[in-house]
Amino acid sequence: MGDLDTKIEQLSFTRLFGALDELPALVETCLRLQKLQESCLAEIANLKKRLSSSGEDKWLDAKEAAKYMGISPGSFDKYRYSTTPSLKGAKLDGKVLYKKSDLDDFIMLYEVKSQGLRKLRASLIFWG
Repeated sequence: MGDLDTKIEQLSFTRLFGALDELPALVETCLRLQKLQESCLAEIANLKKRLSSSGEDKWLDAKEAAKYMGISPGSFDKYRYSTTPSLKGAKLDGKVLYKKSDLDDFIMLYEVKSQGLRKLRASLIFWG
């Protein structure tokens, strides 16, 4: 049994040193990936800055969107999760952002929807 254990040990050391030979290339690859990640994050930050500075269609997080719509954060959450149609946002860096123009469209849709219900109720009362 001793010879077999020795051979297994030698084989393990050979594999270990073979893997160590590849270590510099792996470290170089990791460094390149880190630089690429930093470059991508910088580009995302640049795009976010450009989007927020252009007055055309600003992106808002949930808190800003609720304030823009003049509603509480709880009501905003209701419109995100419990209504049909619901507010849809875009995920960026783990945060959901909403376009101002989409919020305006949503407000208009609900205004039309609520006016339609009021007219229906009034006609039911009138004809009731």
